Amino acid sequence: MKQRHMASNPWLNAQLHMGTQTAVSRYAAETLRGDRPEAKQLFDQLTARVKA
Repeated sequence: MKQRHMASNPWLNAQLHMGTQTAVSRYAAETLRGDRPEAKQLFDQLTARVKA
C-alpha cells in the first residue's frame, strides 16, 4: 500500500492490527519476496487488473 498511498507505517499498523510498527514493512517485504505464500496469493488477487 505504501507504493501507491501516502500512509505512514504507524497508521497502517494501527488500521491493520499488525503488531509492532516495524511489522508493516517487514510483512510487506516478506510477502513480495514470496516468503509468505498465502499472503502473496491474496496480494496478487487484490492487485490483479480486471480484463474488460
